[in-house]
Amino acid sequence: MVRLLSMDGNTWNTLGVTDTSGKATVYTLDRHKGAVPGKYKVIVSKEEYDSGDPLPPEYRQGQPVPPEVLRGLRPVASYNLVEAQYGSETTTPLEIEVSKGTRTHTVDVGKAVRIKIDENR
Repeated sequence: MVRLLSMDGNTWNTLGVTDTSGKATVYTLDRHKGAVPGKYKVIVSKEEYDSGDPLPPEYRQGQPVPPEVLRGLRPVASYNLVEAQYGSETTTPLEIEVSKGTRTHTVDVGKAVRIKIDENR
C-alpha cells in the first residue's frame, strides 16, 4: 500500500497498491489516476499473512462469520515486510513533489524485512 499525505493542506486521498516489482499506480479519490500537484509525505506498508486455518466454505463468499466460528480458528500470524518507520506519517522520511506532467517517482524503503506484528498493539 502506498499513500500520499499532502504537506500542502490538500485533503484528497491518494492511494495505490504495489505490483510484484514494487511499482504502484496511485489514484486520487479512488478513481482518478495520479496525484494532485503538490508536496507529499509517502507512507508505505506491506503485510504478509500466514495461512492459519481456512474459513469453512459456507463463509468464504462474504457471508457473516459467527463469533463462535472465529473463536474456533487458529490465529493467523501477520508480518510487516517494510520497516515500520515508512508506514507512519509521523516517522516516514519519504517525501516527493508532484508537478503537472510528472509521471513517476522513485522512493527507497530500505531492505526487505519480515517483522511479526504484535496482535496486542
